Amino acid sequence: MSADVPDPLFRRMSADGAAWLGQLEGGLKLRAYRDVVNVWTLSAGVTCYPDGRRVCEGDECSPSEALSLFCGALLRFEQCVDHAARPGIYGGQFDSLVACCYNIGEQSFRTSTLLKFVNADVPLPRIRQQFLRWTLADTDPNHEGLEHSPGLRRRRLCEWELYSRGVYLTQGQIRE
Repeated sequence: MSADVPDPLFRRMSADGAAWLGQLEGGLKLRAYRDVVNVWTLSAGVTCYPDGRRVCEGDECSPSEALSLFCGALLRFEQCVDHAARPGIYGGQFDSLVACCYNIGEQSFRTSTLLKFVNADVPLPRIRQQFLRWTLADTDPNHEGLEHSPGLRRRRLCEWELYSRGVYLTQGQIRE
């Protein structure tokens, strides 16, 4: 099978899930911007082009290029979750894990206790705790180290709601 042709046997994020993830990432941006941790980003959370180049200040793209960048980036994370998560994870649970992986990165996801707990099918409250461990970010250049990010906490709660109840919520709909 060609490397350009997706494996029809691997799990994919649903269309609703991809639209939801695009919303969590702030939509398709056509001009490069700095994300909450000061990384140049384009489209919906894309930090690298398919050829490996990093997004830089001043980069721009068309709406169709932004969608293509997002879909191409998403494929990597779908494949990561498909290979790492136990069989039987589908629908909202799969979409939720792909969204988390998209945000924390493939290596962090593959080695996370969250994934270990999902694969061991531990009780849901313990899985919720693992989602909520991923709320730290280096958002303040004047402060050394990581801080709790209210935005990341809301995102993790969105991912949790989808994982546990199958409900696609946006950060503005989260009530604690």
